[in-house]
Amino acid sequence: MGRNEKKYGTIGLMILTVIIIFSVVGIVIAGFRMIKKNEDARLISAADTEYNKDKEKRQEIEDHLESDGTQEANTETEAKGESEEAVSDSETDNKKEVFSADENENASSDEEADGETEDRIYLIPGDDKSSNRYEKAQHLSYTTTVKYTIQNLSVLDSYGLKITRNEIYARHGRIFNDQELQEYFQRQNWYVPQTASNDFDDSCLNEVEKYNIQLISTYEQQAGGN
Repeated sequence: MGRNEKKYGTIGLMILTVIIIFSVVGIVIAGFRMIKKNEDARLISAADTEYNKDKEKRQEIEDHLESDGTQEANTETEAKGESEEAVSDSETDNKKEVFSADENENASSDEEADGETEDRIYLIPGDDKSSNRYEKAQHLSYTTTVKYTIQNLSVLDSYGLKITRNEIYARHGRIFNDQELQEYFQRQNWYVPQTASNDFDDSCLNEVEKYNIQLISTYEQQAGGN
């Protein structure tokens, strides 16, 4: 009897140990599931927040496009006259002023870009003799403080829009996959290629630069759809 009792006692202890082990494993698994569930919920919440921010930003730009598009039809003749007048006034320095900061949002004269004060946007003429399509196109001057408007963009062709948009990246050392575009920026004395296109981080751009890129991209999409 003593042996049987000892045997049964050992078996009971083993069963109890197995039950405890399974209980602990179950608790650990449940804990991991809860952690994963909380992490998934956090990621979904963060994604929703980012999506809402992007949606609000896109809506702001679309509203801006719609508003400026309505005004553009009524002021097209006036805009052309201002552009022609700017050409004649700036022949000495090969630049023509087309829009002042009073016609742009959040204008500032505290910073400079490429030797020009940023309280004004300039239309930089292209070189008709060049074989590079980007060099032939006129484009807007680079700025970190003045937001472009639809009226600014309306005087540019597709190459001028692409130069104006990509110069913002080029000013931060981005390297471009488009060989002709890369050759264009290589000829600019301010350009210092540093970061491959796939490795470029937009976080180095300020809010005005990001706004201008988004505005031009949206304008390009709408122009392409017309």
